[in-house]
Amino acid sequence: MITLLLILGLFGSLLFLFYTLTTGRSPIERNLKAVIKNFMFCSGIPLVVALVFFLVGNILFATPVAGLVWGILGWFVPLWVIDAAKGRRQARLRAISRDFITSAAGLYSANQVTSEVITTAGKRLPEPLGSEFRDMAQKYSLDPYVLPQKLFEDLAEKYGLNEFKAVGQILDAANIAGGPRAAGRGLKRLGRALRLRDRLATERQKAMLEPAVAAVVVICLMIMGLVLDVTVLRPYFAAAGRWVLSASSVLTVAMIFAVVRLFRFKDLF
Repeated sequence: MITLLLILGLFGSLLFLFYTLTTGRSPIERNLKAVIKNFMFCSGIPLVVALVFFLVGNILFATPVAGLVWGILGWFVPLWVIDAAKGRRQARLRAISRDFITSAAGLYSANQVTSEVITTAGKRLPEPLGSEFRDMAQKYSLDPYVLPQKLFEDLAEKYGLNEFKAVGQILDAANIAGGPRAAGRGLKRLGRALRLRDRLATERQKAMLEPAVAAVVVICLMIMGLVLDVTVLRPYFAAAGRWVLSASSVLTVAMIFAVVRLFRFKDLF
């Protein structure tokens, strides 16, 4: 019983360390409201999955070392799933922002002013950006001296879209010299750059597809081998055999981490 408590204490300490590493700072440094708000997605779900992986690994491989290795993997699996969901959402928002930049370039080239462009975008863009632009239009109507750069920078910070930060800088430069037509030319160049970026990202994904499939096949074969060892070949287990399986678990989990790290690229965004 004492050994189990020590193992769980060590496991909890490691989970605390992983929380700190993955979220950027210790939860003690955060206020209580922020901790409660982010607990489910940042700690709660990973903790439950990690405990399940730990218990299953401990039972199958008959050693807490292997359970700890698989528990570490279990902590990161839901974080990867959440990150993938956020990535799809960001991809959708980037597509919407690209469409806005393309349409705004045409509106500015037609000599429309910023307030008209923002109002039009609020009517045409889907949610959640549509409501954001309607709020921006309302702020513009209440304060005609508000800086477009500040509005777009706030929007970029809220949704993590650097495209809007670039839009704000272009509009700020156009207000200094050139007017709407200069803003239209700048936004057209920005639109071409964004289309080039998306094309490069698509080409990279296609180029990495075959290695990714090969890596997944290799990992699946390794996991199938481990499952075979702990089921069909379980009578052959000995003390040395459990340590060998623990080492195999470390190798398999390390390869999973390496593959995930290799195929996650964000340098274009």
